[in-house]
Amino acid sequence: MKEFYTVSEIAKILNPLKPNTRALEIRFNNEKRLYREIKGQGPGGRKRIFALKDLPPEIQQKIIRTELDCRPDLVPSKKISEGRVKALMARWDRASEQNRRHAEGRLLILKAAEGFVRNQKSKRTAGFELFSFVYREKEVPDLEGWVYKLQPKISPATIRRFRKQYRENGIAGLLTKYGSNGGRGGAVTPEQRIFVVGHLKASPKIRPAHIYKILCKSFDPYPSRSSVYRFIKKWKKENLHLSTIIEDPRRWKNNLMPAFGDAAADVLWFCHTWEMDSTPADVITSDGKRCAVIGTIDVFSRRIRIIVAPTSKSLAIAACMRNAIIDWGIPDRIKKDNGRDYTSLHIEAITTALNIETPPLPKYTPEKKPFIERLFWTFSREFEELLPGYCGHSVADRMTMREQITWASKIMEPGSVVEVPLTLQEFQLAIDQWIGVYERSPHSGLDGGSPIDVAKESTSYPPKIRDERVLDVLLAPISRPRIVGKKGIAFEGAHFIAPELVNHVGKRVELRRDLDNAGLVFVFDATKKTFLCQAKDEALEGRSLEEYLIAKKRHVKALKNKAKALETLGLANRKPLQILLEDEIEHREIKVVQFQAEADNKAIREARRAVGQSPEDKDNLPEKPAKVTPIKPKRTIDPLSDSWMSEAEVNAEFEEIKNKSAKRMPQIG
Repeated sequence: MKEFYTVSEIAKILNPLKPNTRALEIRFNNEKRLYREIKGQGPGGRKRIFALKDLPPEIQQKIIRTELDCRPDLVPSKKISEGRVKALMARWDRASEQNRRHAEGRLLILKAAEGFVRNQKSKRTAGFELFSFVYREKEVPDLEGWVYKLQPKISPATIRRFRKQYRENGIAGLLTKYGSNGGRGGAVTPEQRIFVVGHLKASPKIRPAHIYKILCKSFDPYPSRSSVYRFIKKWKKENLHLSTIIEDPRRWKNNLMPAFGDAAADVLWFCHTWEMDSTPADVITSDGKRCAVIGTIDVFSRRIRIIVAPTSKSLAIAACMRNAIIDWGIPDRIKKDNGRDYTSLHIEAITTALNIETPPLPKYTPEKKPFIERLFWTFSREFEELLPGYCGHSVADRMTMREQITWASKIMEPGSVVEVPLTLQEFQLAIDQWIGVYERSPHSGLDGGSPIDVAKESTSYPPKIRDERVLDVLLAPISRPRIVGKKGIAFEGAHFIAPELVNHVGKRVELRRDLDNAGLVFVFDATKKTFLCQAKDEALEGRSLEEYLIAKKRHVKALKNKAKALETLGLANRKPLQILLEDEIEHREIKVVQFQAEADNKAIREARRAVGQSPEDKDNLPEKPAKVTPIKPKRTIDPLSDSWMSEAEVNAEFEEIKNKSAKRMPQIG
């Protein structure tokens, strides 16, 4: 749209078939409308142009309707501007068909009310009062029945509100719920929907109020607050899986992820498949720490074995496997965790030696071993919650228990009984007793049968290793291949020797450590995997491997603490370089600088000029220092006596020593 129009252009817009330019000129002269004069196209001619904002409202309405090609009732009679009309057009186009129908019905009611007042020739207030009564009786002429269905009744205040909204915003101001949100539209456009969903994905926990504020600053016009809230609620309901996995993937996995079928459908006999995993205990032991719980479950029968250890390491996992193998037999397959302790060289060597299949599982997929996960859930809810030292399953539980302990300490009477946490051995004993009860109780996943009864009904049973000593060798920690040296096998600071190693010096061997004797290792050929001999270190003979490793770890920790303490003591003193250079710094302070002439050439003179010095100015140059003549002492001191000697006496004594030395030297030739 243009900003300025001539009288002829305005006349053509008002009446394209018969423009009346002269009548407009007379009207504008009488109304003293502001104008500008510009040079016309003809010789010496000048013409007047009028700004759109300075024209009468009805003419502005006609020009804007014509230029924007919109319906007449979309242009308001107040606050007319091109941008405002475009916004109202966009709001009207964005509204639903039902909403437009409501606005058109309200416009018909408004026109009927104003016509009724004119026919009655009464004041507007009294006329609207009478019209509302006639409308309630459905006796208003020229109003169709669908209008009464949209608006069953109307009050004078509502009519006045419709009139104000129509004058300020046209028919777009009569859209449903317009006015209750401060002049903003009600619907959420497709672009705004994408904007809102994008923010929900970027910040899953963002509040709808914050999304609405961001939306208001990013779009103009923007929808109402209730529309945004309603859209977010509807989108989350229609996209339940997507919204849940964005906000809380764990909740989606636990509650909404499909889990059809039976995960144990391919397990047909006892010890066909085991599942193993570790989890921190929800119990604080007497040493003030949370130990690790290592569990094994047979998928077919749901029989379980659980041990506790200070941390989940390969030694503890091997111990749990040992208990299960001794009681049940060797399994065909084990589904285990992907942690470093379960994929260690020790565990891999055990499964390889016993021909146990270990299928790889994807990372972060606990649903691939659901039975051990469910076991830990049951173990923590049905057993750990009853023990002294229970610390809760989550941070929220621990905060609640902390508050309970705080209030209990305030109301506890002196001499009340206080539960003492269990030691690690007592905790293990309690677990073993609970396992006995669990395996004899009905299990919902076994159609009401107990794990022991289901294991007895198996059609096949696994092979067993009768000799526990043989099993201990197979489960012993394995080291990386070693070279047999002249002094035996060097391993972790010890030397293991045996007469049978004489013929294997220089060859690669594998070692398996005895859990009960730190000074004993079982030596196997690294290539053929055949047993060679037992090698011993007399210094470690008879000590338990676990005790030895704990003592070694304690020793290393003590050395580190001592080194750290020495480092702290060293930081308290001055740095060595500072001490060594101290004399040199003092020497430089008293050193006499020899005279050096000021450097001077063309480039240096130009550089002086660049920094604001005159090349001929000698005042800025350093003065030539006076020549320093060292003062010679009149007498010097003899290093062998305390008597003073003159310079002549010193020179004479020096010559005498020189001559004596020359006589003692042998003559050559």
